[in-house]
Amino acid sequence: MNQYIWRRMLGTMAVFTLSSAAQYTVVDLGTAGGATATPMSINNSGQVAGSSTLAGDSTLHAFISQLSRARTGGMVMRDLGSFGGVNSQARAINGPGFVAGGMTVGSAVHPILFTGQIIDLGSLGGFQGLARGLNDSGQVVGYSATASGNVSHAFLYSAGRMIDLGTLGGSNSVANAVNNQGAIVGNSELTAGSATVTHAFLVSGGIMSDLGTLGGNNSSAAAINNLNYIVGGAQTATGTAHAFLAKTGKLWDLGTLGGTE
Repeated sequence: MNQYIWRRMLGTMAVFTLSSAAQYTVVDLGTAGGATATPMSINNSGQVAGSSTLAGDSTLHAFISQLSRARTGGMVMRDLGSFGGVNSQARAINGPGFVAGGMTVGSAVHPILFTGQIIDLGSLGGFQGLARGLNDSGQVVGYSATASGNVSHAFLYSAGRMIDLGTLGGSNSVANAVNNQGAIVGNSELTAGSATVTHAFLVSGGIMSDLGTLGGNNSSAAAINNLNYIVGGAQTATGTAHAFLAKTGKLWDLGTLGGTE
């Protein structure tokens, strides 16, 4: 029996018809020898990037998992090593299979891009940072400490250089994702100091725009697709956190599954 789902989204009414219930197979990705592994990103080829502990659980390594050609349905986890540091982590994977993340050098985490070889992306003048997003052109976004003390700014790494994306007026910001058109999303403090308010942002054409909230104080944008649809979380007027979908500057409350958050 067909199931009809009605959704009012972005000012239009759409009808979605599902001919049958979707069927899924759950595949255990395993670990790189330790007790836990955390997948963070997947590309259109089904490659999964994340981080796994090694035997003894004292070391963390980035990995790529993909379907094995030798056995149907099985996944093979490739340990990417420590990238030359003590620990490593993968936060994003793009279409060509490049990985962005971080490596621990001493007590600091450096943002990196792995293209088959390790590229240390440097910093905005400080000693620590992390790559969190990556597009198919190899543009990387994340955050980096600046030279002005204990402050981190969102960055774009493109064409071999790191660009400071600034903030929405506060001290700190972080970029979480970038699409293939170069649009970037993340979150930024609005005012300097300890009692800060954080809002989701969109950077398009080099301009950072405040995406606002769902009526509350705080919001954060987590991902953006190639149609410029943005998803994240935001506080409502009652202070609870709801998932949102954003397009053309407007946030749409996606509600909950019956709970409050």
